[in-house]
Amino acid sequence: MSYKIIAQYYKDISFEIPDSKTALLLEKDIKNYRFVCDINSEKVKENIIEVGVNLKLSPIEKSTDKIIYVSVNLASLITVEAKVAKEELEKIILIKVPTEIYPNLRNMVVLLFEKSGYKKISIHEKIDFLKLYEQKKNQKWFFFNSLFKKLVWLAISLGEGLTTIFEYLLFLIFSSFEKKSELLESWKIKVGSFSPIRLI
Repeated sequence: MSYKIIAQYYKDISFEIPDSKTALLLEKDIKNYRFVCDINSEKVKENIIEVGVNLKLSPIEKSTDKIIYVSVNLASLITVEAKVAKEELEKIILIKVPTEIYPNLRNMVVLLFEKSGYKKISIHEKIDFLKLYEQKKNQKWFFFNSLFKKLVWLAISLGEGLTTIFEYLLFLIFSSFEKKSELLESWKIKVGSFSPIRLI
């Protein structure tokens, strides 16, 4: 195995029901919320990375009413092989580790609801992190492909005199992108959201 989880800890646990009205209407209103899952990573030292997976309850639509606030962040310290490839490191951080620790994260969220008197909350038992990763990757390449076409069209429209400027802009964009992709030291990515949660 190219990585190993050496520690897990909850970096943050927040569970807030702002008032009695919100508490009494929670069973009715819970369908108006969904969970959003974020992943972030930070290099701790050579070959040791902290991977954090955050599960946050979010209203589907903006509202002026008071809302429930639930956010649980479970972090893992992992060791990785010294010569692990960049693409493999991406998959470890965005697919393998989240898949492995998600059951613990989910159980904590369910426990918080249960201890608050809501024992019939249904939350997805599994997330297909591989599917979410592939979707994000496709979106990324779609963005850069579209941007490249627009820049080509701009250069052609404005004439050959701006070729140098065009080339410089391309260099800045892609070099910046490569730098962010390779470091993975403060990478934060919103990997997706669930359908509304419900009572069972």
